[in-house]
Amino acid sequence: MKACKEDAIATVDEVAQALASLTASDIARLNLLAKIRARYAPGLDWRDLLHDAIDKALDGTRKWPREIPILAFVREVMRSLASEHRRKWSQGPLMTEADLPANSDGVTLFVSAPSDEPGADREVEARELVDRIRLLFSGDMAVLAILDGMYLGLEPVEIQDRAGLTATHYASAQRRIRRGLARAFPEGVDS
Repeated sequence: MKACKEDAIATVDEVAQALASLTASDIARLNLLAKIRARYAPGLDWRDLLHDAIDKALDGTRKWPREIPILAFVREVMRSLASEHRRKWSQGPLMTEADLPANSDGVTLFVSAPSDEPGADREVEARELVDRIRLLFSGDMAVLAILDGMYLGLEPVEIQDRAGLTATHYASAQRRIRRGLARAFPEGVDS
């Protein structure tokens, strides 16, 4: 009797177990693949690409066929996400400095635009925002550990090791972060 198609798809727990069992070499390979894919997707950070691919695998958005090795599956999810990003990026407006109007001195708005460097007031606003976010998640130690790890620039595996989180707990905490921030800041946060 032939196995049903649903049996060929791994469960979320199986995906989490497979990701948790990746070796350091496997993780290094995924990092390299993400860097390569992101290189050809303007404005896409390789870490975001890798994390999005893992998130989509863990939340079931992308289904893992069991007959495909987990590394090949994550690689293909990253390829798909990078292609989607490139497609969206290429359809957006593209303007060069030469397209911008110049003032009476012949200087374009680009050159005369104020600096984007944060001033003292922006630093205060940023600290207040961080404090609000930490207060928002004050009772959730896993979320706070992830936020602290992200602040320190740690990789997800490093954050998991440091906080004693499994891949499933890490993914769950990330979803709580996204949902909590979406509720607290429905209009987004000015950058």
